[in-house]
Amino acid sequence: MGGAILPGPMPSLWDVHTAEQTLARLNRLDPGSVPRWGRFTAPAMLCHLGDALRQAVGDVQVPPVRDSPYRGAIVRWLAIHVLPIPRGRLDAPPFMLVTQPSSWELDLFALKELVHRGVARAADPAAPWPDNVLFGPLSAHDWGVLQWRHCDHHLRQFNA
Repeated sequence: MGGAILPGPMPSLWDVHTAEQTLARLNRLDPGSVPRWGRFTAPAMLCHLGDALRQAVGDVQVPPVRDSPYRGAIVRWLAIHVLPIPRGRLDAPPFMLVTQPSSWELDLFALKELVHRGVARAADPAAPWPDNVLFGPLSAHDWGVLQWRHCDHHLRQFNA
């Protein structure tokens, strides 16, 4: 009788099927794809997703944000699994804006390789995962959900 209904489990980018679906959506983009909101161009968005994935797979060490409001277990869970990502209202952290577009094909290939690396890392239960800059320690599953939601957000931004 009434009450809030929580969403079902969120997909993880580290799930092979979800990764393949996400890669297929990336393949529908081209350098001239126009965003529905925000300031990213399609090439800049690919690089942005790659920068985020580099932190997830441990290629980039980012110091944690001091006094992050997302460190509590409930707030962290809500932010990763439930709350929508705002459209065009958040500025990306500087570490997620490092890579500049080069060639579409090379940037797309690099992004796909990072997805595959995340899938492979998650398949190893002994693989360590880095702390997240905002959320602190995350499991492989939480990293996969966060990365899928981030990719999905930007793919929706470009109608893919």
